[in-house]
Amino acid sequence: MTTWSGLRKQVHERMAASVRHRVRLQVTHYRRAHDAEGRWALEIDGAEVGGIGCIRAHWAEYEIIERLRRERGGSVAELQRVALEEIRAEGRHPVNTLRDAVEEYFRLGITAARESKDVVVRSLALCDRRFGRRRLLALREEPPAHPMELAVFRLRIEAEGIDGQSKSCG
Repeated sequence: MTTWSGLRKQVHERMAASVRHRVRLQVTHYRRAHDAEGRWALEIDGAEVGGIGCIRAHWAEYEIIERLRRERGGSVAELQRVALEEIRAEGRHPVNTLRDAVEEYFRLGITAARESKDVVVRSLALCDRRFGRRRLLALREEPPAHPMELAVFRLRIEAEGIDGQSKSCG
C-alpha cells in the first residue's frame, strides 16, 4: 500500500508544470487521536480551497444519514452508501475516503476524471498536465460550479496565460 507521501508525490508529478509549485494536496494525521485520523486540504498558493477535518467530515456524514432516514428510511448500509455519494459530490471526504478518491483519479483517463461524481477527482483532473489548453478554453463556456473546482480552474486559466484570450480555440 502506497503511503500518503507517495500518493501526494504521484499527484504532484501528474500536475501541469504551470501549477505544480502552486497546488498542494495536504494530509495530516493526528497520531494521538484514538483513530489517528486528521484532516486534508487542497491548497493553492498556501490558501486552502478545499478540505475538511475528520470530526466535521464524520458529522456531515451523520447529518446526511439522519436526514435520509427521516425522509425515506432504509437500511443503514444503504443510507451510508447514499451519504458517501453525497459527500463525494460535495468534496467533504473524511481522510480515509480521500485515499479512494486519489486512487480513482489515478485509474481514470482525463475525460473520465473530469466526468467523475467526486469533486476531488474533478479538481485534480483540472491540475493534470493531460488537461490541456483546448479543454480549458472549452470549459470557459461553462465553468465548474463547485468552489474548489472553480478555484483550481481559475488558477489554471491564469497560470496558462489564457485569461485574456478569446473564447475560441483559434
